[in-house]
Order: sequence, then structure tokens, then C-alpha cells
Amino acid sequence: MIFLRVIHVCFVLTLAVASAEPLTRLAEIRALTPEAAAKGLPVRVEGTVVAIEPSTRQQFFLHDGADGCFIRPIDAQRKVGLVPGDQVLVEGVSDALGYYPSVRNARVKVLGKRELPVPLKPGAGQMFAPELDSQWAEVPAMVTGCDMGDDRVTLALEVHGLPFKAELPVTPDAADRASALMQRPVLLRG
Repeated sequence: MIFLRVIHVCFVLTLAVASAEPLTRLAEIRALTPEAAAKGLPVRVEGTVVAIEPSTRQQFFLHDGADGCFIRPIDAQRKVGLVPGDQVLVEGVSDALGYYPSVRNARVKVLGKRELPVPLKPGAGQMFAPELDSQWAEVPAMVTGCDMGDDRVTLALEVHGLPFKAELPVTPDAADRASALMQRPVLLRG
């Protein structure tokens, strides 16, 4: 009898989460506690793809005009081929990954193209703040080194006088482009 009640309670909790109104703004997702995000709350949000995660080329960062969030599509959508500037509809569930919650098991529908949003411009005192996690930002930087991997280029940078690393996808001309940037000022967006 107790076992049946436990199953019933679990089933009712699962139905409650599944039937909840979806979160429609990235600020709502970012405001979740890790415990709430881990419950897999439904998410349905539109936004602009601002960056693709270099090693998977499938996971990406989404910006809804106010906030950013990391998105992990379901395996069946691994070949969508998104690029920055794609306007998409994301339907998935919340997850407690990283400093701020993210979206997993996402179904992604491309709606069109859009200009990239205006990036935040954090100062030196904000560079390593957890609040910048998954946000779209731009900072002046100096390239001081480069490491070429199989799936990404890692640039060593100096940002506001502080050491910083940035990961970029590998392209056919990545090594030449990285070499041309050594000891030069750049504008870093990501």
C-alpha cells in the first residue's frame, strides 16, 4: 500500500511538472534555483543564436533580447547546423548546468535571421562575475597566445589586464588567422 502511494505521488509530481506553464523568458530560467532547474521545468522561448559551442558544434548560446542561456538540443537535432544570427524557437526543459540554469533536451525550430543583439560591455571588475555566464558580451583584448586543438582554437588573451582564454571553432584558416592576431588588440565577443 505504501509502495502504491509512493508511485502515485511520483506520478502526480511528474504530471504537475509536465503540465506546468512553460518558462518563456531566459530571465525566468536564470532566476531558478539549482534545485528548481533540476526538476526539468518546461521551457518555450524564442531568441537569437549568438554563439555555437566549439567542441560539439550543436550546443549553443541563445539570447532573447535581454538575457543569455546555454542550450543543449536533443540528439535527433544534432544536424540542424545553426549559425549566429539564426532566430529560433526552443522547446525543452530546465537544467541545473553551470553557474546559471540552462535548457536541455531542446527541440529547435529555425524561424529566420536576425541581427545579433547589442552585447554587454563589462569592465575589469565584472569580467569573472558569475552573472556573465552565458551572456552576450564584448571586451577589448590583446591576443598573447594560441593553442590549436582538433575541435577548437584556444586563444590566450589579456582582457582589462587580466588573463583570459577564449575558445573558437576550428576553420580551415584558423592557424593563419590566429597567428596574424598575436600581440594585437582585438574586440572579443562571446
